Amino acid sequence: MHIQPLHLKQTRERLGLTIAEAAQSIHVDRRTWAAYEAPRDRKSTRGISAGALALFCIKHRLPFPPVRLDGTPTSGDTHIISIVSATGGCGKSYISLELGRLLAQDGYRSAVVTDADYLSQDDFQFDNPRVLRRSHVILNPSELTDLRHRLQAMGALADDGTLRPERAFDCYFEAKEWQAKNKPDATLAELRTSTDFVFLDLGRDIETALLLSDLVIFVFDLERWDAPNSIRNVFSRRLAKHAEPGASPKLFTLFTNKKPGRWQTESGGYAAAHAFGSPLMHTTLSTAYVVERKKIEKRFWRDARLEEPCGKSELIADTAPSSVAALEYRSLATEIIHILNAQGARAR
Repeated sequence: MHIQPLHLKQTRERLGLTIAEAAQSIHVDRRTWAAYEAPRDRKSTRGISAGALALFCIKHRLPFPPVRLDGTPTSGDTHIISIVSATGGCGKSYISLELGRLLAQDGYRSAVVTDADYLSQDDFQFDNPRVLRRSHVILNPSELTDLRHRLQAMGALADDGTLRPERAFDCYFEAKEWQAKNKPDATLAELRTSTDFVFLDLGRDIETALLLSDLVIFVFDLERWDAPNSIRNVFSRRLAKHAEPGASPKLFTLFTNKKPGRWQTESGGYAAAHAFGSPLMHTTLSTAYVVERKKIEKRFWRDARLEEPCGKSELIADTAPSSVAALEYRSLATEIIHILNAQGARAR
């Protein structure tokens, strides 16, 4: 897999290496390494071989290749973690929020991009993590370009980018998406420069998760009888089509809704997860979070009936930091950082 000269330079600089030090680590002279980083339009440019790039990654504990599938470097300061699942209602959004909040309490800057359109920053009492709706965030520049082309093909978009009302009804959802993404609240490129961790709550969108993330966490709900079939029907085929062996990111399976004292093998959960092929995370989330969420919601609605001036919700990380659920989320956050470190990513 090739790496762009600019990305090679960014990777070296983020590792704190000079050109001479980088060259010495793979046993080439300084001039040769400088040629690797030279822009492609210069005569002095020279592409780094796969063997030399692999040696550089091994020496500096980087994933190989040191770029994501979209070409951006994986050795940057911002870690991108995607949360996906084949079944709805398994808690992906709140897992993302709780992890982002715990890391924020540790001093990191975090952001959560969620596909739950009923959630926004105004719903919570905190500013860190930053909560953004996916419909108002551009994750990949090609999103806007592809959307423009679709609307123009339907005759609903003028050359100046304005929607034609007489045709917008025929492509209502595309038009609504254009209005949101044409003036987005943020882009993933901006979040990479302003945060330490970005959690992408992507539902079933495994393609986007593989494209953009350093780490992909697949949520397996042990209480859902249809989870095994959903894995086979939704994810296995997509992974076989899109995954690149040995490439970053890596996919891990997270069990949720584990009931203490119950093996939950009747649904074939463990067998299905094993057939899925991704390694299991050591952390398991039990049903303890359900109890804590009910306490938060009960207090929220009681305050709402009393017309309290602040009707914003809270997270378990803030309201019950010593609870079993909070400790499980803390364990998960710690394991994520360990996985990223093992991949060679630099945790701040």
